[in-house]
Amino acid sequence: TGVRIVSAGLPLDDFSLHLILNDSLLRLNPLTFGTANGDIKINASINARETPAHLEADMAMTKLSLERLLGGVQKALPATERASGIVGGAARITGKGASLHKMLATADGSIGVGMESGRLSHLLVELIGLDVAESLGVYFKGDETITVRCIVGDFAVNQGVMRPRALVLDTTDTNIQAQGEINLAAETLNIT
Repeated sequence: TGVRIVSAGLPLDDFSLHLILNDSLLRLNPLTFGTANGDIKINASINARETPAHLEADMAMTKLSLERLLGGVQKALPATERASGIVGGAARITGKGASLHKMLATADGSIGVGMESGRLSHLLVELIGLDVAESLGVYFKGDETITVRCIVGDFAVNQGVMRPRALVLDTTDTNIQAQGEINLAAETLNIT
């Protein structure tokens, strides 16, 4: 357990780990850390009694500050242009392989993330929505943040490919619904 974490640029607040290794079965029950004014809790097991090793993992993220998560990236921006909001989510995945990459490449399960009542770059939102005319207007006028009503990402994971069941960005200016896939094996993103 760590109460004081010294980390250059990482938003870690505290840390707790309960680890059990017994006859090639590793269990993290739980790995918990406070970060960005919220918490991340992971319960996981890696069973190396099987070949290839088998991963089972559950993760929950609660009340993470987007502004604090992006802290170092946003330092150069004026306060009026910084992203903010509270992020949360959950994941449950299983996979097999001799490395974390191979386990994710074969992963099955679900991943969900969401944010409510935040702010994002107006230019970024217009570019995501492919609104070229409004993007140019924002670019020349100067960027500012706009209010985000919510962001929702609900993904089914099948054999290392994440496909959105729902992927929505809703602001006071734009509503974007997306589709596509994230391939964990190839490490590629194809979202439109």
